[in-house]
Amino acid sequence: MRIISSRLFVCLSMLLACLAATAQTQVFTVKFPADADLAGWKVLVDPLNPGVKSDALEMKAAGNTFSCDVTPSAIGIYEVVCIKDQTQIFANVYSDKAENMVVPVRMDGKNLLADNNENNKALTAFGRISKESNMRLWSNSSGDAEYAKALLMSIQTRTDSVLNVHKCSPDVEKYIRIGAYVSTYNAYISLPRVLKCSPKNMPFKASEVMARPETILDSPIASLFPLTPSLIASFMPKEKPLKEQIGWLYGNFKCREIVDDVASSAIGKYIARFNYAENYDAGLAEIKELTETYSLSDKYLKTFIANKATVKGNPFPTDVVFKDAAGNVKTIEEFKGKYVYIDMWASWCVPCRKEIPHLQRLEKELQNPDVVFLSISVDAKPEPWKKAMTDLNLHGNQWHDTNSKLAKALNVRGIPFFIIYDKEGKLYMYDAPRPSHPQLKNYLEGLK
Repeated sequence: MRIISSRLFVCLSMLLACLAATAQTQVFTVKFPADADLAGWKVLVDPLNPGVKSDALEMKAAGNTFSCDVTPSAIGIYEVVCIKDQTQIFANVYSDKAENMVVPVRMDGKNLLADNNENNKALTAFGRISKESNMRLWSNSSGDAEYAKALLMSIQTRTDSVLNVHKCSPDVEKYIRIGAYVSTYNAYISLPRVLKCSPKNMPFKASEVMARPETILDSPIASLFPLTPSLIASFMPKEKPLKEQIGWLYGNFKCREIVDDVASSAIGKYIARFNYAENYDAGLAEIKELTETYSLSDKYLKTFIANKATVKGNPFPTDVVFKDAAGNVKTIEEFKGKYVYIDMWASWCVPCRKEIPHLQRLEKELQNPDVVFLSISVDAKPEPWKKAMTDLNLHGNQWHDTNSKLAKALNVRGIPFFIIYDKEGKLYMYDAPRPSHPQLKNYLEGLK
């Protein structure tokens, strides 16, 4: 019980702040100088709330001010975006309710500046550091590795100087420190292109220019940065089994928001790349253990089990009902004794329609009587499917999956998708070549 409480306590204060912030909306305003030329500019704002995804809101112009109703940011930080033609200017600004949510700003070239309080002075200064560091990194035409290393290390030291000069609120200081850390990582993963080397031949390691991620990112505020999950994942012991990777994650991070994001990415990749044909039982046991140990969502276990359908030799799903254009019920049993090349498509799918001429030509030219072709539509309703059959002059075995159960049963995540079943109705090839593949005809001719 003590362990669970310690994990939740870290995020509890932030959660309560978010709940308080969502209780009511408030008018947020940015005010430009009276002589500012604002013709043609559109201004949007996005209140930054950890753990909450939101879209930027367009603000209404009134003279030199732009305003709109917002759910106040729990940490007092708002991303403001100014757009005109092909130009976009971003800035993070701070405001709290005591300041009536009005932030004086001004444009300076391609920068949006706010300096009405210590928090905004710090945010503006950090914005300059991040932008300047990025420009200097990409101007390193000589490919000097030592220069690049010093530049990356300077992001943190310069940020420390800013925070020593400007006394910020704890949330703003945390946001800026995390921002500096993420900026350093972003610069580091850009180095292969800057230094013209492969990622495996980097002249120095990330650990030489960055602190351990758990010392900086174990906070709900880190969830505001899209790079956070991949950054943490880059420090995970990838050479170790998944169990040890997830153990490292839970052993080093306490904030559940961060842990859930990173764990979801790591487990998702494991499930997608797993060899189900050879190691299904062992993998299933591992996913079950992780789910129970760390109280994970059962979605990972369900996805893993569903993926068993991709293993060669599995029988065709039994609870799927098809109908032809006349409304007759159809089953795969009709083709017993034949190999069945199945095309899963939809009338609205452009890549699917592009494959149809290749499929029609293949059906006409194939000389193997042991192979039949079956097209199965996953359209939500039969009318668009029937119209497409007329428009495209489709013939042969054309069925409709009335409830899209086949795609779910076979864990199909995109169409067009092609599968081959053998003469006994068992899976022969999952994710088979498309009709446009130059070697498919020879492959099908060889099936006996």
